[in-house]
Amino acid sequence: MRKGYFWTSCLAAPLWIASAQALPQTEPGNLVQQMGLKPGRWHTTGRIVSGQILPTEPGGTIPSELQAELRKKLGTPFETEDCIGRPTTNGGLILPGIKIGSDCPPVESEALGNRLRLKSICGEDGFKAETEVEASYQTTTMAAKIRVSAFSGGTRTLTKLELATSSKFVGPC
Repeated sequence: MRKGYFWTSCLAAPLWIASAQALPQTEPGNLVQQMGLKPGRWHTTGRIVSGQILPTEPGGTIPSELQAELRKKLGTPFETEDCIGRPTTNGGLILPGIKIGSDCPPVESEALGNRLRLKSICGEDGFKAETEVEASYQTTTMAAKIRVSAFSGGTRTLTKLELATSSKFVGPC
C-alpha cells in the first residue's frame, strides 16, 4: 500500500462518471465543516465487499501470491478510530474511516443534502490510484461505499476493491 494514501489495511481503485466541471467543488479543508460532522473521535467498522486483480497486458498473468492475499482480505471486517475536525499536519483529508494523503488530493468533491461524493487521484513511478467515495451522513453518523482502483507498473496489474463502512461519533479526541 502506498504511503499516505488511503486505507492502512487494504491492497489498493474506478472512474468517476461525471466530469470535474459537472460537480460543484468543495474545498477539502472545509469538507468536514460543510458536512456538519461533529468534531471529535469517530469509530468506523467496515469490510472489503468485493475485489479483483486484473492483468493490464493481453495474456498477462496475476502472481498467485497477490490472488491469495486478496482472497484473504475479502469479507474481512476492520475497525478504525479517527479524530475528525482537526487540521492534519501533512495537508491530507481525514473523514470517518477514510484517510487521503496530501499526495493524493481530491479532484472532485461535493457535500450536499447529507450526501458526499469525492474522487481522489494520485500516481507516480509506475503507480496510479483512483479513489471514489459515496457516503450518506448526519452530524454523528456516516455510511460510505468506497471504490479503489490501483495500477501497479511493477506487477502490471490493476487491483479493484469496494469497501463498505459505517461510522459513528464516540466522543472527544
